[in-house]
Amino acid sequence: MQQRGVTVRPMNLAKKVFSAKTVCPTAASQLYVAHGLLGNSSNWATALHHLVEHPTLRDKLRRAIALDMRNHGNSPHSSDHTNAALASDLEALVLREQQELKRTFHDPSSCTTRHAILIGHSMGGLAVIGTLLRRANEDHLLTSWADHCDDGGTTSSSSYGAWPAEHRRQCAAGMRAVHEEFDFASSQPISKVLFSNCDASSSPSTDSGIASRIPPLGRIAGAVIVDITPTMRPLEEHSGSDNIKETLERMTRVRLDAIHSYEEVTAELIRVGIADQAMRNFLTTNIVLGPKDMSKPAQWKCNLPVLASDYGSFLPSITSWFTSSVATGVQASSATAPQPPPRACTLPVMFVFGSKSPYNDLNYRQQISRFFSNATQVVVDGAGHFVHYEKTKEFANAVAPFIASLISGVK
Repeated sequence: MQQRGVTVRPMNLAKKVFSAKTVCPTAASQLYVAHGLLGNSSNWATALHHLVEHPTLRDKLRRAIALDMRNHGNSPHSSDHTNAALASDLEALVLREQQELKRTFHDPSSCTTRHAILIGHSMGGLAVIGTLLRRANEDHLLTSWADHCDDGGTTSSSSYGAWPAEHRRQCAAGMRAVHEEFDFASSQPISKVLFSNCDASSSPSTDSGIASRIPPLGRIAGAVIVDITPTMRPLEEHSGSDNIKETLERMTRVRLDAIHSYEEVTAELIRVGIADQAMRNFLTTNIVLGPKDMSKPAQWKCNLPVLASDYGSFLPSITSWFTSSVATGVQASSATAPQPPPRACTLPVMFVFGSKSPYNDLNYRQQISRFFSNATQVVVDGAGHFVHYEKTKEFANAVAPFIASLISGVK
């Protein structure tokens, strides 16, 4: 019997592809972009046009792929919107794209660039964070399945500290679902398949079976996380447009049968208390109007019931393992044997914040190095939470050199 919230299989997400006007035929590097809550792939169109045409990237990128995350845009809907599920979708995308690159480039040695970069904004950034942290610790998570299946409900003596057993189950099940989808052994670490740097794999050795499946193209060389940190929680304490949980609740009160035009969308959003015009414009992208004969009401494009009722499940709960006493080597009791702490991700990761964003919080930013040992931070002046949209050129100029440094050359 399937337990609620445990991922069955990763989804094949809808996507939009962006390329430079002239693509270098030997460039195999790609960008994979995950949007934020209530967003979609179109939110990144302008930013990705800037990136693929950027002088430092134009001859290095094959294409940029903007995703519709599950329960958003044109992607399938699911009752599971956990961080584990979102991370599994991203891993599956990387593996599918590796297969496509293998079919496209018959001689990988001729490619001038090979690696890929993950980019995630807000919720999408948390999905990227979850992916990187769980794969940095995959040997322990995959081979200790019995630890995650303990239904005792206590964690005080667990080697995972304050990370609840249910959330560990979700994480491990999501990883195993990816393995099953791509014919890897359930307990076999696959970091060396997903990532380009040797240290990314947590397995002490690589057996001949997995070594033969390490792709020459499409492994992740690094990531860009936009306006979110591993430990930051949604701004429920804020009012107005910054309180996303409150916004979701207001959205559930919209009368879809009263909407037959975008003017009526605006009127309904005002009626339920969405006062901020920018937020109304953003939410309008989630409305699909009914037929002109008014035989059917408008619909939400996003899976609003799940997003509203299960709000917060997209947070990477694995961070509680890092921040617990176990992670710092403190024993829960004298009878508890000391356990090795979780491993930080060693991939290069750039965190980009808007100077005016409520998520640009120094207290949270100071904790990033606990999770990512090779992290850099950049603040884009004058930008709010939607850094890539509000200051597109400045955002592209900030991240393009970082991306170029990771995909340039063949390693």
